[in-house]
Amino acid sequence: MIISYGPAALAALGIAAILALSPMTPTKAQGQFGAALFSRLDTNGDGQIDEKELEAARRAYFKQLDVNGDGIISQTELDRALERIYRRALMAGMALSSRFEQMDINGDLQVSESEFIAGPPSVLRAIADTNGDGIVTREEFERVAAALRARRSAGK
Repeated sequence: MIISYGPAALAALGIAAILALSPMTPTKAQGQFGAALFSRLDTNGDGQIDEKELEAARRAYFKQLDVNGDGIISQTELDRALERIYRRALMAGMALSSRFEQMDINGDLQVSESEFIAGPPSVLRAIADTNGDGIVTREEFERVAAALRARRSAGK
């Protein structure tokens, strides 16, 4: 069976790819995401994204999609990319739902500001604070970010 994707699905895949290429998660605020994406695309740091930088980003994305390296993105490769994106979105939704339940201390299906602030420790601190001092240093943060990038490039 051949599945055909319209322009909207391909645009969504492109946006998802940008998210995948970005060091930030989709749950970050749009302003932060936009700034991080701009910085990632502006590889020479001149404050502008030129044609060479856009082409380099498109080449990197193509290589991610062209899993078998034959220079062609097959329908199967596209389907697999969409499945990975869907799985990540589903996992993020489940994690967010679980996080909401943890923060809803009084069980009223709402999270007040005080519940939000008093909620469970951040995932970042739980993962990155390797020495347990309650502070995430740049070194600890970068170590976790590198591990996540390695995992992402390994296709997990």
